[in-house]
Amino acid sequence: MKTVFRVYILPVVVAATLLLLVRSFVLTQYASDGALVEWGILPEDRILVNKLAYSSNRPPQRGNKIVFEHPLMPDRPICFATCTALPGDTLWYDPTSEKIIATKSTLKAHPIVVPAKGIDIDITPYNARIYWHLLRLERTFVTYRENGELLIDGRKVKTVAFLNDYYWLATNATTYGMVPLHSMLGAPFCVSYGMKDGTLRLDRLFLTIE
Repeated sequence: MKTVFRVYILPVVVAATLLLLVRSFVLTQYASDGALVEWGILPEDRILVNKLAYSSNRPPQRGNKIVFEHPLMPDRPICFATCTALPGDTLWYDPTSEKIIATKSTLKAHPIVVPAKGIDIDITPYNARIYWHLLRLERTFVTYRENGELLIDGRKVKTVAFLNDYYWLATNATTYGMVPLHSMLGAPFCVSYGMKDGTLRLDRLFLTIE
């Protein structure tokens, strides 16, 4: 009986325990709910994610691929994006196109600073709404007024310091946003497998994400 346990049962228990530890602390898997062409991801692909890729000691850098949950709506499907700006970087709001862009392409553009923890940022009518969304993650009583004013605990503020570092993440030219480190789930490692209409796609097994 001892031989059976040592030869057959013990290795299975050890392997299962190691697999559980890896799944809990190192790698996990998420399903894609849509295509991300630039990454080579198709709908219903299963993505292996390295959970140890990013931390306060190893923050994301520009160009890093990131898997994250929506900071304000964690029940939404998992999101995939590329980091394009770091805490303290300045982006620009173009009132003509109503888009946020990386460089100042017009004299009418207004600066949008990506919040860095503890650093004061001036509040303007052009950035108040953006920062209001982020402050809702950190404060209880935050109000935005349509005239571009921001109120914290009922008092109008001209500057604000955030409690977290934020990163500008973009999935394409029209979908982007600022995300705190604690909403990041890790870095995509590979496509473990794919499905289509309930059928396993053998051509999607263990494909590297470029």
